Amino acid sequence: MKTYILEPQPPLRAFAIAAGLSIVGGSFIALGHSNGWHWALLVMAWLLLASGVALVIAAVWSLRSMRTFIDLTDEGYAIRGPGGRKSGTWDQVTKVTKTLDGRHLTLYHGEVGRTHILRPAGSDDDQLAELLADMSQRLDSNRGYGRPSDYSGR
Repeated sequence: MKTYILEPQPPLRAFAIAAGLSIVGGSFIALGHSNGWHWALLVMAWLLLASGVALVIAAVWSLRSMRTFIDLTDEGYAIRGPGGRKSGTWDQVTKVTKTLDGRHLTLYHGEVGRTHILRPAGSDDDQLAELLADMSQRLDSNRGYGRPSDYSGR
């Protein structure tokens, strides 16, 4: 069994905003305590700091919860991700395609059935290409197709 883990890109904008909120909130807390500011301003500063911390926690949680796990065996596949669970056998799959932008794989199950794998990172990468090659090899193996070198001289 081979397992592929597709992870989203880090939410850099969320981390930058969280850093800004935390720095501003922490600075205002320090200034407020040292200069005797009104308690309402200190509460607002603490809220800024808490918002920054909450945003970091949410960003880290989204990184972990948006991962997609794809298990491939000689018999079939199993996909676990934020969209739920899906599994099937290679004899049910009629073809596998990838979009031109490289972020969307589709497993066809006859004329109507489809299983979609969306790349959370957005762009084409080596891992998705490796996943497609592995799926194609397993499909060929399931159908009894060999490598072109297997046919030479026969």
